[in-house]
Amino acid sequence: MISLRQSYRGIILFLCLTILGVVGVGVSVHFRVLEISDAWHLYTTARSERFVLLNKLRGDLGFGGMIHKFKNLVLRHDLGLVPGLETSFLNLKRHLEEYRKLGPSAAEEADLRAIELTVSDYEDKLGLLELLIEAGESPTVIDRRVRVSDAAALSALTNLENIAFHIGEGLRGSDRRRLRNLASIRAQLGYGGMIHAFKNYLLRGDEDYLDQARERAVAVRSLVEDFLTLDPTDVEQRHMMALLATVTAYRHSIERAENLRPLGMDISEIDDMVRVDDGAALEALDKLDAAMTLRLQQRKLQVDHSIDDIGGWLAVVLIGVGLALMLLTIFIGYLVKRGMLDPIDRLKEKVAGISGDRTADWRIDLNNPDFISVQQEINGLLDRLQSQLHEITMERDRTAAAMETKSRFVANVSHELRTPLNGIIGMSELLLSSPLTEDQKKLTGMVRQSGEVLKSLVNDILDFSKLNEGKINLVVVPCCITHMADLTISILSDKAAARGTKLEKQIDPDLSEWIAGDEGRITQILLNLCSNAVKFTENGTVTLSFRRRLVEDEEMLEIAVTDNGIGISAINLGRIFDRFEQVEEANGAQVEGTGLGLSIVGSLVELMGGTLGAKSEEGKGSHFTVTIPYRPCKAPVVSAGAAQSNNISVPPRKILVVEDNEINTVLIQRILEADGHMVETCSDGAQAVKAAQENSYDIILMDVQMPVMDGLEATRQIRALPNGAAGIPIVGVTANVMEDDRQVCALAGMNTIIAKPIEQAHLRQALADFAIR
Repeated sequence: MISLRQSYRGIILFLCLTILGVVGVGVSVHFRVLEISDAWHLYTTARSERFVLLNKLRGDLGFGGMIHKFKNLVLRHDLGLVPGLETSFLNLKRHLEEYRKLGPSAAEEADLRAIELTVSDYEDKLGLLELLIEAGESPTVIDRRVRVSDAAALSALTNLENIAFHIGEGLRGSDRRRLRNLASIRAQLGYGGMIHAFKNYLLRGDEDYLDQARERAVAVRSLVEDFLTLDPTDVEQRHMMALLATVTAYRHSIERAENLRPLGMDISEIDDMVRVDDGAALEALDKLDAAMTLRLQQRKLQVDHSIDDIGGWLAVVLIGVGLALMLLTIFIGYLVKRGMLDPIDRLKEKVAGISGDRTADWRIDLNNPDFISVQQEINGLLDRLQSQLHEITMERDRTAAAMETKSRFVANVSHELRTPLNGIIGMSELLLSSPLTEDQKKLTGMVRQSGEVLKSLVNDILDFSKLNEGKINLVVVPCCITHMADLTISILSDKAAARGTKLEKQIDPDLSEWIAGDEGRITQILLNLCSNAVKFTENGTVTLSFRRRLVEDEEMLEIAVTDNGIGISAINLGRIFDRFEQVEEANGAQVEGTGLGLSIVGSLVELMGGTLGAKSEEGKGSHFTVTIPYRPCKAPVVSAGAAQSNNISVPPRKILVVEDNEINTVLIQRILEADGHMVETCSDGAQAVKAAQENSYDIILMDVQMPVMDGLEATRQIRALPNGAAGIPIVGVTANVMEDDRQVCALAGMNTIIAKPIEQAHLRQALADFAIR
């Protein structure tokens, strides 16, 4: 067997030889490609259609073009120049449209528009110019009447030339300078250049134009001299000399005009005396452009010939390199398969077996001498991993069992606590409704209040458990903001009055009266925050406010609870939202409660997609804010039946109460009989089934957990009875009020459930609902 180490040596030697060959070919090709690249960049850049069109625009705008003819027409009053000027207008418009066909950028389009507007201005002035000439006005007056601002067009031309020559920055040699020089000569001679400035001086007498004309003449001479250093042809030299001659003639005319103008001579007469023949210079520029085009064509031929020369040679080289690389790939693939892939395949097969059977032996055999040490390391790791996985699996099972035990414990504790609570609260309510002395009412009220506190603690524990297990689902319905605020204040009013504290509400008038949300949970949040505020505020004020605010472009409802109580220290403020954390009163006494309230509020707010925040200063009060999504909605349409149920007087009904706890039985029976109902009782589910079979009832109140037969099985058997008993409304009465418990009751056939401890209002409402049905 070939070892992996020997395979690597062969691969390295082969790769070194291949790399040396490729490098040699690359060096040979490099210098040839540089020559081709140089010629190609020069040709593609110089032949750019943008550059060609810009040269045409410069020509038709400046020297021998629109501005030249326009100024001459003003100076000489020769209407025979008008056709030539109109031709320049047409040529300029055509060139601009051709440029637009090249797909210019937004910046180029803006520059083209600036040039187009200037040309249009000159074209608009032509009619006025002809009228003024026919009226015999002087050149100075005419110039003043037909003057056009050239600044925008000149700036646009410069911008376009910079864009056109941007590609040319990559060119090498003298050809880029030739292109630049020719474009610059046209610019310095024509539009915005020497002749433009000279004509303006003749018309306006402004010395600044004279200085500009001189500066442009010097610039043209410098450009011509620079061009002559680029090894021009004899023809190019001759044309450049013609340009120099014209520039020199203009320089003499500039000096002569400077001397003549102060003499007060007629401007047209001065123009005749300083006139220069531009024909030779214009012809020279055209011939230089043609020579440049010919030069570019020759360079293109050089590129074509160079490509033809090396095309076949490169093809042979590339084929050879390709074959070498192909052989190398085949060889490497063979070695990798023998030395690496086969052991890896065996490792994959072993891993697949491990995932299917975690109790099997995980150790592997790669059957390769190069992997002995690796195999030993992997087997050691697998042994440790298998052992750790076994421990993790056992710990997971223990944790799951503990969680299940905890859930059952919470449910059982809830049931066991709610059953005596039902008796405490219910019996105290019955006592309070009976004739009592003032002292007896006070003591009974304390009993009821203690029961309510205990009920609140049980609810907190249940909510905490349900939130931990993700069993709380929001029920989104239309909610009335005012109703929730009033309900909160009403519930806490006695507690606040006992502490001398005033409860206030503030609702932004811009808020919708109704919003979409879980009314029960929002009210729970309000009660928790306001109850805390009252708890820590004595002889002060607690304000519950609602307003709308924008958070990251989303409308939110901000609920704030503000008090001027004892406040919270900075240290305690950081932990008040933790579970089982409580803040002491100012005198150091521990307040009542589980320490779960704010933790539950935070979880509920997060479930609603909102945030909970708090600010406080010790001795000055606290400010809690809840921010939840603001979803305004319409008020719900209340059906006739629902509206009637709020005020209905339920007629006497025959009701079967199934309850194994004697106290709860007496409580429910007393409440129902006080309302005029006929009540029969049973202590287990089997008795209930028998009673439903033998008697006729309007409603059955069914406890869930009972001896002999529980309420669920009793409900299922009643629903299976052949007589009319199968349709009797059955209301579950249970201390187990988690969502899973509600679903189990519904599946068993119960119409609805009410929670223990039983509240008289809830019991009467359930009876009213079924009375309507």
